[in-house]
Amino acid sequence: MEKVQLENIIIKAANNKATPQELAILEEAIKLPENKALFESYIQTNHVADAQFNTFDVNAAKAKFLERIEESDVKLKISWQKRTVTVLKYAAVIALVFLVKNTLIPGPTEQIIPQDEITLELNDGSLKTINSGDQIMNANGSVLLAENSDQLEYDNSPAAHNTTKLSYNKLHVPFGKQFKVQLSDGTLVYLNAGSTLRYPVTFLNGKSREVSLDGEAYFVVSKDKDHPFIVNANEVSTQVYGTEFNISSYKNDPKVDIVLVEGSIGVYNNQLDSEKQLLLVPNEKASFNKKDLTLNKERVNAKNFIVWKEGVLLFENANFESITHKLERKYNVSIQNNFTSLKSIEFSGVFDSESIDQVLKSFQGYKSLHYTQTDNQIIINQ
Repeated sequence: MEKVQLENIIIKAANNKATPQELAILEEAIKLPENKALFESYIQTNHVADAQFNTFDVNAAKAKFLERIEESDVKLKISWQKRTVTVLKYAAVIALVFLVKNTLIPGPTEQIIPQDEITLELNDGSLKTINSGDQIMNANGSVLLAENSDQLEYDNSPAAHNTTKLSYNKLHVPFGKQFKVQLSDGTLVYLNAGSTLRYPVTFLNGKSREVSLDGEAYFVVSKDKDHPFIVNANEVSTQVYGTEFNISSYKNDPKVDIVLVEGSIGVYNNQLDSEKQLLLVPNEKASFNKKDLTLNKERVNAKNFIVWKEGVLLFENANFESITHKLERKYNVSIQNNFTSLKSIEFSGVFDSESIDQVLKSFQGYKSLHYTQTDNQIIINQ
């Protein structure tokens, strides 16, 4: 079983969302010491308080799954700690934890008009629409997208690298969709919704491998110590030689976040001194504050930052304004929030297969918010 697949099942099991079939797979997988260690590490790191995970009783987990499926109404439980914590369930929605803060964040959610199609802009400026089942060819006649494929693939043969001139392609993934591209060096890039990647059709021998990102992407970089791989994401650049990491650099977010999964990377402000790099080891996150231009790092659970590749929306202690941006991207909607005081509240939660309507109804359990939806436009009022 692939590590990413196992991690996805662990996350579902920890939140009582795994199907009986997935629980059976997990029960078998954690018989191996390395898988059991991964499972226990996730449970401990995320403070999952459930007796079933002490010994992992698969029958108890199945019972919890069936009990959750039978739920049809919003259930509200309130416990009191240092801050008010409210836990909600809405049908298949897992527990949402709401942490209240006092700082108000001004300004309305930026309105973005969603686009519907994945597009590829070639070096000559021509634009190709990528639809399921289509075949996409490059200017030289090579196939980039085979029929019924879910990723672009560029030629990695020695002959393809026998060039001295750079030409670029630009791949745009709209709201509500994800896509993959394999670059000419074998590097695999997963693009999240609302993201654009600009990259050379072929990397040149003797030169660094540079790409530009606006949005979020997960990179699995092919090792090449002679040709460093550099991702330019607005004011921040990340330099690697071969590793796995995630970058989130959306224009309407106040920060650029880089999370390292494997290997090592250097992060720096490309407007200043590229020699002054912030070095990361696995499970560290570098954050660049766009307002004060500071760059800091902290320890994190890297797995929580890459579950989006499996269609999971996870947020921890995130203010409502930033959450609306994530919802816009995942569900291909535009959200206008007129409930000003809601912007000061932080939430933690996980969603995967829920509809936007189910997600918003979960928030309704905390505040008496009202919303209307017309096509892709959602308006939230008090």
